[in-house]
Amino acid sequence: MAARSFEPVDSLAELCARSKAFGRAGPDHGADRGRQRGEAQLQDLMQAEGWGAVGAECGWLARQLKTSGKRLIGLLPASARTDVLGLAATVGGAMTMIVHDVVIVADPDQRSVQGALPATGQVACSFASARLVTIVPIERPRDGTRIQAVKALLEFVGESSDVTTVLVDLSSFVLPGELLGVIGMVDGIVIVGSAGRVTDSELLSASSRVPPEVNLGVVLTD
Repeated sequence: MAARSFEPVDSLAELCARSKAFGRAGPDHGADRGRQRGEAQLQDLMQAEGWGAVGAECGWLARQLKTSGKRLIGLLPASARTDVLGLAATVGGAMTMIVHDVVIVADPDQRSVQGALPATGQVACSFASARLVTIVPIERPRDGTRIQAVKALLEFVGESSDVTTVLVDLSSFVLPGELLGVIGMVDGIVIVGSAGRVTDSELLSASSRVPPEVNLGVVLTD
């Protein structure tokens, strides 16, 4: 994975302003036309030979999340081998094709960080594109404080309509008490497995940790 550059940001308004500045290079064809074009692009990707079954599943999940109206989505791995952040990037990228607001990947345990983070700011952010951004806490959470890290990131996002979806990496939430503390903060949880490697028992075990009312099902990543 290539090293990512993270910059400090003090408010969601500042993050959204950077997003708009990032995207000004392209023409604005209007929200409705843009969404229609994005749907067509997503459909092309899902049908392309190189997109594959896993990519198509991520595209399907993006459309389901858009239709459901659920905003805060936890991504829970079925095993330690699962690349949750990779799936979040794929699903988030697909969502930016069919919505016109920001999609955020919340990484409470700094799993996407490979270098030093800025010492200032409320959070640190890294843009994958104009409308797909990863946010991390400035300080790496210690054991027992991951729930507070998730809460802080979600409070940073708030209720702003400028953000369509927040995908929360729950890879480090292996203790039952930690996951239980997060369940009340999100609108739904998707179980993530590695295609061709995850077992049925691992998927069932992960699903059993999530109450039916917030369990949004399983999606596979390569």
